[in-house]
Amino acid sequence: MLDVSSTILSKSDQLNASDLIGNEMILTVSNVNLVSSPDQPMVINWEGDEGRAYKPCKSMRRVLVGLWGKDASQWIGRSIGVYNEPTVKWAGKEEGGIRIKSLSHIDKNKSVTTSESKHKKTTYLISVLQVEQKQRPVWPDDKFTAQLPKIQAAIEGGTSTAEKIITSLMKKADLTDAQVAAISDFSVKEQTDDEFFNEGKQ
Repeated sequence: MLDVSSTILSKSDQLNASDLIGNEMILTVSNVNLVSSPDQPMVINWEGDEGRAYKPCKSMRRVLVGLWGKDASQWIGRSIGVYNEPTVKWAGKEEGGIRIKSLSHIDKNKSVTTSESKHKKTTYLISVLQVEQKQRPVWPDDKFTAQLPKIQAAIEGGTSTAEKIITSLMKKADLTDAQVAAISDFSVKEQTDDEFFNEGKQ
């Protein structure tokens, strides 16, 4: 397949409806920010956006809040299916607009009715978006081995513990059982009675 869709993208700092002509997209949320813009106060960054954030219109913001809740920090990692709805009007003309078709993290297909204007309400049917769960990466042995001297120094020096270091490393990638065991081996062992009473003896 020779995908030429990249050749029709608009030059912009945001995702545009014209970018979705004949091309529905799945956006996996990587960050959400609020900005001081009356028309586009919400900025949704998505994995691989290359600076082209999704800035949903008010009706789509209502869909997101209605189905995902108002705490946008919980949206990270969730996915949005979007498409170009050509009948959306701008300044009285049909210019097209980005609309949400599906969402992950909803238990069933749902409908959301929003007010488009004082005299018009629109109901959006949002389907369940099934997304494949990404497998977490595992710490490469070479990079993990390079960290071992620092890990040993921190544990034996008392500036950290094996548990804290394991938790910290797991934020970036999974550890193998052998890697966890290697870190745990640096833990300060309790002295036996013989070791305690023999301290200082020549």
